[in-house]
Amino acid sequence: MPAKPKMIHNSPHKYERIERKSDHVVYKCMLPGCPHFLPYEELAIGRISLCWGCGAEVELDREMVMHNHRKRPKCQKCIDERKERILALRTIPMEDELEEEESYEE
Repeated sequence: MPAKPKMIHNSPHKYERIERKSDHVVYKCMLPGCPHFLPYEELAIGRISLCWGCGAEVELDREMVMHNHRKRPKCQKCIDERKERILALRTIPMEDELEEEESYEE
């Protein structure tokens, strides 16, 4: 049986954090046809990955790999944009709050 041809791409890998067992984590490239993976999370430190939000290149640092525990790495710009969206949603009054304010005014 012939071996499957490996897909070779010229861009950085697009890593995703996968927990194999409760104490074992691997990082696998999720680009179609790419068989690349890192068997230990320590090997991901210093690697370049594509951001899952915008596709920009992001370097996986120790904080991101060992302490952050994000499943899909994102660049700082995408993280900041998400925080801004969450803050904006928190400042919008809910319908219940508006009804309560109207009842107080009556």
